[in-house]
Amino acid sequence: MELYYVSGCAALFCFYKYFTIAKAGQHMKSTGASVELLEWYTSKASSWFSYFLMALGLTAISYFL
Repeated sequence: MELYYVSGCAALFCFYKYFTIAKAGQHMKSTGASVELLEWYTSKASSWFSYFLMALGLTAISYFL
């Protein structure tokens, strides 16, 4: 299988994880959760967004190689 298929699927998975964690964080914020919990959700969401960008970059690079 081509590398860009695999990295594209990884990018989709990372975006899905980012989106679900960010939505859960928004829900926690609206319910008045503690600051520590909101910081945890923010750090996890930003990590998954970074993974998404790396996988997206790998997809673009492998597509043009």
